[in-house]
Amino acid sequence: MKKTDCLFVYPGAPSGKKNLLPIMPAGLLSMAAYLEKNSLKSAIISLPSAPKGEFDLPALIKAGRVRLVCIPAHWHRQTGGALQLAKEIKRAVPGIKIALGGYTASCFAAEILEGYPAVDYVVRGDGELPLLKLLGSLKAGGAGLGGVPNLAWRRGGRVVLNKASYSAGKADLALSVMSGFSLVLNSNLKPRRGICFEDGMFTYLQAHTAARTIVRPAAEQRTPSAGAAAGRAFLCGPRPPW
Repeated sequence: MKKTDCLFVYPGAPSGKKNLLPIMPAGLLSMAAYLEKNSLKSAIISLPSAPKGEFDLPALIKAGRVRLVCIPAHWHRQTGGALQLAKEIKRAVPGIKIALGGYTASCFAAEILEGYPAVDYVVRGDGELPLLKLLGSLKAGGAGLGGVPNLAWRRGGRVVLNKASYSAGKADLALSVMSGFSLVLNSNLKPRRGICFEDGMFTYLQAHTAARTIVRPAAEQRTPSAGAAAGRAFLCGPRPPW
């Protein structure tokens, strides 16, 4: 793997021989594309879709001189797999920095940092600008972490919750998820299906082995809103508590 600043790794929700959440959320594509737009190299791996032995994560992290590994813990079923993956990566590559994000990680940021030393950071809420600033801080040797919006981190062993002041706007979400497909390292993943919602389109990756592909005529597709284009069409209800 080439030099990479940020590696997104999606673990899904492992359960025995099955994975209960094998579909990778499109938001990872959006964040990776955002970092690329700002001159930071990114890559994405979906573990549920990878054939056995396709990825040696410790070797890839070392070869790519990765600064930050980001693991989503969005739905609660993903949390156990995300924390286990963080633990395994930290054991194999002790110096690597690991961040979690997503709804569940955001709601339990303090508890995760207090109970799981393998996790260095939790990004609460939208992650585009916080990840950009976090990577900038890591490049500077860790200086300025207190100024990274939405970030939860440790200072002297104590958990610090920075102000949750950032919410992605139209300018941040101007990139379509489609621009992030080229950053996916899985050899067997391609954009395969789009699901149209009232306020836009949610797109996700599906393996070549899928039973069928649904292609909607252009006339039936609505113009995606900025948030939907970034994979946020599934967000609903009251404002999250972070």
